[in-house]
Amino acid sequence: MLEGSPTGTANLEWFVRQFLKMETEQADRAGISPYAVCDAAIRNTSAFDSDIIFLPFLFGSNAVQGASSSLFGLEGWHSHDHMIRSIFEGVCFSHRWHVERILSFTGMPSAGAIRMAGGGAKSPEWVQMFADALDTPIIVAQSKELGTLGAAMCAGVASGIFDSLETAVKKMARMKEAVNPDAATVGKYSEKYQKYLQAIEASRLYYK
Repeated sequence: MLEGSPTGTANLEWFVRQFLKMETEQADRAGISPYAVCDAAIRNTSAFDSDIIFLPFLFGSNAVQGASSSLFGLEGWHSHDHMIRSIFEGVCFSHRWHVERILSFTGMPSAGAIRMAGGGAKSPEWVQMFADALDTPIIVAQSKELGTLGAAMCAGVASGIFDSLETAVKKMARMKEAVNPDAATVGKYSEKYQKYLQAIEASRLYYK
């Protein structure tokens, strides 16, 4: 069963590209990723600092037809660190929406754990935020390109190296770490998630 939308890390890539040009140049000169600046912004703030709600619909969403992106609750005292955190949180909330839909389709009360890979999994701050926002342990995959890994597993079965996909998974799939939710933050993110859902409803008038 597949559930998803273009509401992931591309939203952060857009923000970095449009608004962190100076920081990106500084990061390049220092030989580090500009996304390290974003991780630092998360460490410099907390879930309790601000109630900005970001709808990560810059590139569309299947939550509402014609949905577009929005920032709710932005005030003059907010810094770019607060905005970066809101983008991280908005992406987490969008994934929570998808996870809840999958659970509703399967009849499962909750997910025992969620496996995470890709660009967002490179950020320990984002992985912890996912765990807190979804109130679910996050298991980070060791492989960075899971589509390629899956294709290699299928090739291994087809060529007779493995007798089944189950065997291929046992031999080739590796998990790097498990991150548990922080009980002190879970409640705050549940509150913010409800505001996220309300923000979607409130912005319907502006959708095309």
